[in-house]
Amino acid sequence: MKDLEDPKGAMGEAEGPHFLGHKGFAEEFPEAAELIEQIKLDDEQYGALEDLVVNEFGEGKEADAVDEWLKQYGDQFDWTVTS
Repeated sequence: MKDLEDPKGAMGEAEGPHFLGHKGFAEEFPEAAELIEQIKLDDEQYGALEDLVVNEFGEGKEADAVDEWLKQYGDQFDWTVTS
């Protein structure tokens, strides 16, 4: 498999994680919001997370997939809040 050049953006934007919360979430849970804001995944980390969620664990077991991902990749992150 080879990545193709796409100078005109015909293949769209790269995939990435998206976080959703209710209105006021950041005010209600400021430490969690700050932690979420700091999460940056490289292609390998994101690919592994997606594979676990979609292919290995499947629908309804997303939390189990994330737990497994954290076992594999969690030590690569500083999970402390900086404020």
